[in-house]
Amino acid sequence: MGPGPGRALSGRVLALGLALALGMAGLWAAPFLARMVVDGGARDGGGPAPADPAEVDAFLAAALPAAGLTLRHSQVGAEGLRTETWAVPPGRAAEEVAQGLRQAARAEGVELHLVPRDELDALVRVYAGSAPRRALLLVPTLPADTTPPAAPNRRERPLLGLVIGGLGEREAAALVATPLPLTVAVRPFLPHSLAVARDAARAWQEVLVDVAEPELDPAAARAAVPFAREVTELQARITHLLATRGRTAVLLEHDDPALPGLLGWAARVAGSRYRLVLAHELARPEDTVGLAGEEPPAALSPP
Repeated sequence: MGPGPGRALSGRVLALGLALALGMAGLWAAPFLARMVVDGGARDGGGPAPADPAEVDAFLAAALPAAGLTLRHSQVGAEGLRTETWAVPPGRAAEEVAQGLRQAARAEGVELHLVPRDELDALVRVYAGSAPRRALLLVPTLPADTTPPAAPNRRERPLLGLVIGGLGEREAAALVATPLPLTVAVRPFLPHSLAVARDAARAWQEVLVDVAEPELDPAAARAAVPFAREVTELQARITHLLATRGRTAVLLEHDDPALPGLLGWAARVAGSRYRLVLAHELARPEDTVGLAGEEPPAALSPP
């Protein structure tokens, strides 16, 4: 056999060996890939999601009370999607309860998505087949009163920032002229964007650019339902975060119905209990609290 046929035979043997190796690797990896598809797919349920909305409603009617949840608010939007706010039992975290609901839904074959929201709440979206059926906001049961005592030394008070977004469609001279320190987020290219930014800067308010999120597709828009809050609930959440973290910020849209009440409340408590600051001051409390060479209070130190 000459060198030419020998090399051809060697190439065939090598190709056959590579094919066998790839085939064995595929057989070995197939179970793992299948598990990844099942576990990492869009559906959290263990089996086919029930397409009958009545089955999904029956599951929720049993699972929500069984988890110790208490209904606070319920409404049906224009698209027919029901949004509800449920309070979790005292002493339990909303995300912990939501994880339990997801496990129960998986056992029943119900499609349920847990969407990260913030450090207090958990947003749960439930589907009947491919259609959104229910949007559930799980909120913690906060202590009755976490308001800190009055602090004569303002450097020892928790830091509170007020951020107002979505400005630029209309003039806002009266809003930015408030004596409270505000951080205003202005959307560019709107009729009054430049005027609002100019008025805010003249009033020594902080100005940010409010970059709108990309337009949602119709299915996502139906699921992204806002949850309105009463001003008293906002106050309770703010005081809780200030008591546990030493600083926090609240972001409200300029047309939120709770905004006037929240500004009035902030004006009342800022003189003795909290220190109202701009958004950038919250990010760098070590630069804004305490005198030169003086350590800031422990409650206000960055994490």
